[in-house]
Amino acid sequence: MPAPFSEDALADLTLLALVIAHGADADLDPREVDTLATYLHRLAPRLSMEEVVEIVKEGGRAYLDTRVEGAETVVYRLAGALDADGRAQAYATLQAVAEADTVLHPMESTLLRHVAAAWKLEVG
Repeated sequence: MPAPFSEDALADLTLLALVIAHGADADLDPREVDTLATYLHRLAPRLSMEEVVEIVKEGGRAYLDTRVEGAETVVYRLAGALDADGRAQAYATLQAVAEADTVLHPMESTLLRHVAAAWKLEVG
C-alpha cells in the first residue's frame, strides 16, 4: 500500500502543478484549479475539501515567491518524499491539471517530461 501523502508533499505537488499550469503559458484556467483540488483530495481523502482548498491557496502564495531554481528543488524534494507509486500518482495529478483546460501547451509538455525524467517514470 502506498504511503499517504503528507501535507508537505501535497503543498509541494500544488506548487509544481501551478508552475506547470501557469508558469508554462501565464494562464491559470479555473478548470486547472478545480482539477488540482479534486486530485489532491483523492490523494489525501483524510482531509476535508476545505483543507485541500487551503493547501491550494497556500500553494498559490508560495508560487508567487518561487523562482525556477526553487521549483527544481521541489521536484527533487517531492521525489524523495514519495515512493514509486506516489510519484506515479503525483505525476498523474500534474498531467491532469495541465490537460484540464483542454490545451496542452508545449512548455507544459516540456515541464512534464522533465518531472518524469527526474522521477524516473516511464510515460507515454
